[in-house]
Amino acid sequence: MESKRRKVIRSESREMIAKVYHFLKEEYAFMAAYNNDKCDLTPLRNIRQRTADATGVSTGTVTRILKQEKNLPSPTSQFTSSKKKHSKKENEVNLVEIYIKQEKSDETDTDG
Repeated sequence: MESKRRKVIRSESREMIAKVYHFLKEEYAFMAAYNNDKCDLTPLRNIRQRTADATGVSTGTVTRILKQEKNLPSPTSQFTSSKKKHSKKENEVNLVEIYIKQEKSDETDTDG
């Protein structure tokens, strides 16, 4: 069975999802305002679902992104991504390897 892990959506992607939502919202408002033929606009009404379908994320993710956008300090502010903290284990390993190589070269220099 495949485990469901949440994928991290970076700030650029969240910004794009919010833009798609606002575009679809404006599209629906325009269509509703100029609907002289009284066409059925029901399929256009569910903007969150359409955004989720268009961007490939769940409706819950769209809702969460819109809440984050609403809580931004100013309209010109951008989303921020949570940065993954990388351990310094790789650097520690490299230092140990350098130390071991240095010891080996010191041993060969004193033997000769």
